[in-house]
Amino acid sequence: MEENDNPETKKMKLSASLDKKKLLLILDNIGKEIDLSEVGVRIGDNTRRKLLVSSCSTQVIENMGAKDYSLEIEPLSSDEGYDLFRKGAFENGPESDIVKARAREISSDCRGLPLAINAVAGAMRFKKNEYEWSHALNSMRKRDVSIPKNLRAIDAELYQVLRWTCNELSEFHLKIFFSKLCSISRR
Repeated sequence: MEENDNPETKKMKLSASLDKKKLLLILDNIGKEIDLSEVGVRIGDNTRRKLLVSSCSTQVIENMGAKDYSLEIEPLSSDEGYDLFRKGAFENGPESDIVKARAREISSDCRGLPLAINAVAGAMRFKKNEYEWSHALNSMRKRDVSIPKNLRAIDAELYQVLRWTCNELSEFHLKIFFSKLCSISRR
């Protein structure tokens, strides 16, 4: 594509390029309907392309005409979530009953979502004592006033947990990446 191409030309060039390729397009955590034809991506039986869309909203899936092809995936149970968390956060299991209790609370705050559980467990891996675990839990639950008021409750609660995880990253470039990612997902 050329820099001075208009949007319609860019769409045609993208579509022509994709017609020559097999494609699996994965759109994760879609918050509103997307018309792929507007950007030049055709999906269907006569193409060599497949589309995988994930969304917390069944309405989005319906609006994209995919209800008949959809599969609802339930979050992990509380025990399954804790088992996954435990595997990521501990090498030899929790060292005390207080740490075990905090680990259960933290994994529960991840709402059974494996991505959140793994991210938080990784951040907790190097926390060893009861104070660090209690402090982490309190920090995760501290209300961030910058969260837009119109977020659904589960989104706001998960955002709190993931925001804490981002802040715990030791690498500066990773903090920048994830803070930009969080700001994009809040729009």
